[in-house]
Amino acid sequence: MKGFLAVIVVIVLIILGVVLFKPKQTPPQPVQPQTNPEKSMTSTAVKEFNVNGKNFSFDPSQITVKKGDKVKITFKDEDGFHNLVISGYNVETKKINTGQEQTVEFIADKTGQFEYYCSVTGHREKGMKGTLTVN
Repeated sequence: MKGFLAVIVVIVLIILGVVLFKPKQTPPQPVQPQTNPEKSMTSTAVKEFNVNGKNFSFDPSQITVKKGDKVKITFKDEDGFHNLVISGYNVETKKINTGQEQTVEFIADKTGQFEYYCSVTGHREKGMKGTLTVN
């Protein structure tokens, strides 16, 4: 009988040891997306514009976007030999002929007003310019 009692005591001690010393498991924590404070304050919309160039103007001559917008401009040359350059954004299309078009894309990451113009000699001075406003 003492042997049987000793076996029961050993079994109880093993069970208590397993229960008391079992490592606690914490439930898995959900993964939180990392946020960039600068980016979270901006929008992620894509703004598309068609800008037509002719001697010596752009249509439209005013474009407005929000800071953080992805801007896509398709420049179409309707008359002559032109391009589209945006000061302050290092954006420039190739110089193209009548009927051709070219698309540029960039992120509007600076606020303010930025002139866009044709860089063909004399065209900007003749009024071939417009304004990109980034709010």
